[in-house]
Amino acid sequence: MENKENPSESTYKHGVVFIDFDGCISICNWRESLLPGNGISKTYGPFHASSPYDPPNKWLINMMASMFASGIKIIILTGRMEANRNISSDWLRINNVKYDWLEMRKDDDFRPSEIFKAEYVEKFYKEEVLMIFDDLSRVIDHFKSLGYPTFKVEAKV
Repeated sequence: MENKENPSESTYKHGVVFIDFDGCISICNWRESLLPGNGISKTYGPFHASSPYDPPNKWLINMMASMFASGIKIIILTGRMEANRNISSDWLRINNVKYDWLEMRKDDDFRPSEIFKAEYVEKFYKEEVLMIFDDLSRVIDHFKSLGYPTFKVEAKV
């Protein structure tokens, strides 16, 4: 389990891979109409409340299992708020997702995802990053500007 005070204390000799949740591990495009700004909601509440019904992105989950088995540390780095930890952890368990740690933003952290995610990576794992997977171009562009190998995932129903 991750040591939040000093996560690098449990350094993995094979490095660390960061993978986003919504739109990468879970296929969430079916609920995009529930996002704020789409006229249906002013919060992310309805969007996240529907997340237990997301289908799994099987090819990525299989790849995660292979990396996990080979000793690569897998961190799911999501913009989901801590308030969604239980439904997120349940979905990961039900879909047999192999990972080491689920890092979620604090409930009062409304910064853009690319800022929240990059701050976490830079603070705890700067020298250990093997690769980063995300679905949002602005997150991908930000990580690439920091010099990290970052790849776009397209997970659609």
